[in-house]
Amino acid sequence: MAIDEYKYLTPEQREHFLEHGWVKIPKAVNEEYLKRFTENVWVRLGYDPNDKSTWTKEKIHMPRHREIPTREFMPKAWGAMCEILGGEDRIDPTLFESCGDSLIVNLGSDEWVDKTIQPKDLGNWHIDGDWFTHFLDSGEQGLTVIVLFNDIVPRGGGTYIAPDGIKNVVQWLHDHPEGASEMPQDPDGSRSICSIQSCKEFVELTGEAGDVILLHPFMVRNLAAMIWKDPLWFTDSMEPLNLNREDPKDYSLVELKILRTLGVDSLPDWKIAAPRRRFTPRTRAGKDAMIIQEVERMKAHATKTDASRDTCRRPLRPSALAVIMDNILAAVPIPSSHVLVTDYPKVALFLLAVGSFSVARFAFKTLFVLLQTFVVSGKSLKKYGAGKGAWAVVTGASEGIGREYALQLASKGFNVIVSARNATALASLVSEIESQGKDGKKVQAKAVPMDFSQLDNAAQWNKLQSELAGLDVGVLVNNAGKSYNHPEDFHATSAKDMEDIVAINIASLVRLTKMVLPGMVERKRGLIINMGSFSGVSVASPMLATYAGSKSFVSSFSGSLAEEVKGKGIDVECVNTYFVVSNMSKIRKSSALIPTPKAYVRSVLSKIALPCGALWTKRPGVVTPYWSHSLLDYVMNVIGWNMAFVRYTHALHKDIRRRALRKMEREAKKQ
Repeated sequence: MAIDEYKYLTPEQREHFLEHGWVKIPKAVNEEYLKRFTENVWVRLGYDPNDKSTWTKEKIHMPRHREIPTREFMPKAWGAMCEILGGEDRIDPTLFESCGDSLIVNLGSDEWVDKTIQPKDLGNWHIDGDWFTHFLDSGEQGLTVIVLFNDIVPRGGGTYIAPDGIKNVVQWLHDHPEGASEMPQDPDGSRSICSIQSCKEFVELTGEAGDVILLHPFMVRNLAAMIWKDPLWFTDSMEPLNLNREDPKDYSLVELKILRTLGVDSLPDWKIAAPRRRFTPRTRAGKDAMIIQEVERMKAHATKTDASRDTCRRPLRPSALAVIMDNILAAVPIPSSHVLVTDYPKVALFLLAVGSFSVARFAFKTLFVLLQTFVVSGKSLKKYGAGKGAWAVVTGASEGIGREYALQLASKGFNVIVSARNATALASLVSEIESQGKDGKKVQAKAVPMDFSQLDNAAQWNKLQSELAGLDVGVLVNNAGKSYNHPEDFHATSAKDMEDIVAINIASLVRLTKMVLPGMVERKRGLIINMGSFSGVSVASPMLATYAGSKSFVSSFSGSLAEEVKGKGIDVECVNTYFVVSNMSKIRKSSALIPTPKAYVRSVLSKIALPCGALWTKRPGVVTPYWSHSLLDYVMNVIGWNMAFVRYTHALHKDIRRRALRKMEREAKKQ
């Protein structure tokens, strides 16, 4: 296992999870939070707790309005989850950092009063996860978490599970490496692979308020009747499960359960046979409707009982904005819209005009951002000499984004000079580039190995200068960059790391730009692409201070230079980048928000000179071309809650640093 010492799970609990696929953590929820989550539940329901005739619906899902950090809400359960999944560093903190008051209230039905419940007669046996393609090693749903908000007795509506049903799911996913977006039907169409007809073990989950039950992600389950609980939460692994670890001690309990079910020690030859995908869950519309339904219930309750606003106020931490608005509404008597129109028509007309103008202005700006992001094409690369013998210079080209720039610019007809530290990787890239071309025409490629942190190495800089001499350089891509190995406070960052970041991200970029710009001015055409980052361009990034500062420089430098040379036929842009799959980001799995280098570079080259998400944000020279980055950048600037984003980033970086240090400690112990 990846856990050196268990603090939360007993040996009996660990073995129970491996044998049955679930474990209960008693009294895991903070009692104060437990009380807060449920004390206003009847107001939110709009029902009288003492009059069952008002209980008109059996099951009601209530949306989340308030949230608190998971570690505070259920510290024991959080510790147990980390141990089951093989360590906190394997859990995605962005998905499971907070808990909310989104309860499921199940008030029961007369249908079950005199009946004996036979689990096999219940419908809708399933495993969760309608938002991603399921594979045997899917990490999207590391665990299913059930929190009991009141005591659940037998026949009290607890969730039913079929532990031996895990075998059906595991075997099917093992035999179908292409995966499934939904658990498919058996060949005869009568049963899904979640069928429990062959199962012999059924468990009704009971317990006391505050208990937390952790289920294996392949646990087949069903919901009976009469329970208050949080909707099922999911932990999300940072990466897919690994069913072929070099050290058997590194397996998580989730992985071991899968291997034990299959009767093997590892799966060295098993691989997925289709892309991993995430998509909008089919239940999304229903969840959105939950909010509207709760508002209507509370309105009806307030009308019926003449309840004041304070009666319906929710007890958990409101945002600062909510507190301010509550105080304003309590202190200032605001007239209704009808009174405003009839008694103050000129004021009403003025407010209508201002509101209409603001809405129209926002709609106009948003429309242009969407058009640039999804419809309009950028300047053609032919303007900069593509297919006419011009050269493109790409730094940091040995891998990732830089390598893709080199390949895609070559495919557009540019000869290419590539530079980076790894001479072997550059040689391989040159061979690949020279084997391709545009319209049957071969292109040339040169490799100039460089360490851009060595500003005083005159030999390498003179070599680069000589290679560039006399060339028609149409495009320069300043992609070489350095960041931190992991987030770190500025005072604890090594002097060498800081000096290298400044040398590579700032000084080398300026020096190389100075080399190629005179020729571009003389030829009256050119494109300079400087790689920026959301860290420093969109928002300050605590614990990445030097890196963020360097990217802030790149943004300001690009905007200033762009204004200088725009009348000379030269375009300069700072490409504002969120996360991309790369060694620098340490992210290996792409998603809608995290593209592959190939997809990212394709979007940059198709949107030359279009700000996209950076439009209207008062950042000259900045462009945010990739579609999801564009929307995120625009929304961040429209909302304007800069300090909120800074605090979120700081908290995220603290968590990443903590997990990185723990991983380093474990690796050190192995040596």
